[in-house]
Amino acid sequence: MKPPIRVIDALQIMDESTSGDRPNPFSIIFTTCDRRHGTGGKRIVFHRAVLTKKRIRSVVASTNGKKRSPDKTLPIMVKNLTSHEIRKVHIPLIESVNDHFVL
Repeated sequence: MKPPIRVIDALQIMDESTSGDRPNPFSIIFTTCDRRHGTGGKRIVFHRAVLTKKRIRSVVASTNGKKRSPDKTLPIMVKNLTSHEIRKVHIPLIESVNDHFVL
C-alpha cells in the first residue's frame, strides 16, 4: 500500500480522469450506505474507473477568512470501465484511490 493522502489530493486524482481527450482511469475502493433504507456497509472495488463528468469546483469564504470547498461532501458519479456500471459515491465513504489510503 502506498502512503496515505488527503481527501483534496484524492479528488484531484479523480478530476484528472476527465481532463483531456482520453480518460485517465484510477482505482477506487469505497463503502456503500443508504440511510433511508438502513442498508450499506458493502465494500466496492473498481480497478479501472473514471468520473462521468467534471466535478463542479466552487469555493466559498468561511467565517474565519480562509477559503473552503463545500463540494467535498457532495456525491460524485464514478463509472467502472470494466463493467460499465455507474455508481454514486459519497466522498466521506472513499477508502482509497490508486492504492493510497484516503484520510
